[in-house]
Amino acid sequence: MVCCQPCDDSYQKKHMVACDIFSSLITRFLFFLQCFISIWRVVDAKERNGDPKYNMYWLLCGLMIGLVVDSIYTIGHRKGKEYKWASSSFFFFLVAAVPPIWMLELDRWDRYEAASKNLNVTLKQEAEKLSDFAGIEIPLYLQPDTWVQVLEQSLILLLVPTRWILPRGAITRERLSQILLVYVALGADIIELFDLFELKVVMQDFNIFLAILGVWSLSLLQFTLLLASSGGGRKERFAFISEYSDPNLESRKGSKGRKYDPIEVAALCMTLAFQDIPFLCVRLYIMVKYQLITNTLLFFACKNIYVILLQIYRIFVITCLPPEDSVSKGRRKSNQDVQSDAETDRFDNIAEGVDVDPSATPAGINGKNGIPLDKSAHDGDLSSAQLY
Repeated sequence: MVCCQPCDDSYQKKHMVACDIFSSLITRFLFFLQCFISIWRVVDAKERNGDPKYNMYWLLCGLMIGLVVDSIYTIGHRKGKEYKWASSSFFFFLVAAVPPIWMLELDRWDRYEAASKNLNVTLKQEAEKLSDFAGIEIPLYLQPDTWVQVLEQSLILLLVPTRWILPRGAITRERLSQILLVYVALGADIIELFDLFELKVVMQDFNIFLAILGVWSLSLLQFTLLLASSGGGRKERFAFISEYSDPNLESRKGSKGRKYDPIEVAALCMTLAFQDIPFLCVRLYIMVKYQLITNTLLFFACKNIYVILLQIYRIFVITCLPPEDSVSKGRRKSNQDVQSDAETDRFDNIAEGVDVDPSATPAGINGKNGIPLDKSAHDGDLSSAQLY
């Protein structure tokens, strides 16, 4: 029996490493597939437009070199585990996947411009499929504009499941779930931005056309940083609340002792800088310059304004304002309420395997999570050495 435990631990560790490597391989295969199909569509579109140098666009495959190097290093050296605060695979994936989207959007602009300047030229919207490549054929017939929309949306939608499949590394499950929820919300807002291409004035102004593509590319950088509000586990949240509910401890910390999560502040600032403010500027520019107000444009502009104001307010609240009146409410608690809370914390600690002094009575429990305080803490200054 003694020899079985190390063997089981070794087998479990090898199994986890194999699962991490397999997950990394699946994710990167999807990345390569998305990039290759996008480049394939670029070459096919240039060939249909009569570009004699359409084969040169296969050179866009060189953008995937960074993804190849990152895959070799992550899988070979890090055993598939990702970094804690950034995703190198997402960064190199976007480096390889975004330029083909730009090429397809610029090709759409050329087709619209040719159709608008020459009345004899009609805008082709016939269903097309990808040309054969090395005997490979994809039996999917779509219109040229639909091809672009499908590739753009698949790029965004691919980011959520791949982040879920990738090994967590040093990321906790709680923070990963928060990151996935944030990704879904961000992806929905980013996809909505391409509705602006349905406006005729946008397709007639090349500068605003490029601005939309630039803002879209900037917003994708959020997915390379793994920032999300993480309030910690259950015990940490209760410890945070009980810290300010204790009058003796609060009187020595004051209003400047407020704690906040810097990761949450960084995530809010990043969303403001990379998405909400640029999106609002683009929509307001279209509304003001062209005197164009539609239901969709007005709704999303108001939505961006509300989100910006709420995020700024959130940053101000958690960084500048003192704690709420929960402290004063805690002082007005009756002895019976304090004793009931202490008993609840005591039972939670016993259930979680935390050693609790059996001689400590609930009435004498005033520390964090039901930990008794030294008697001298009630007479003099409370120091960290008196907590045990």
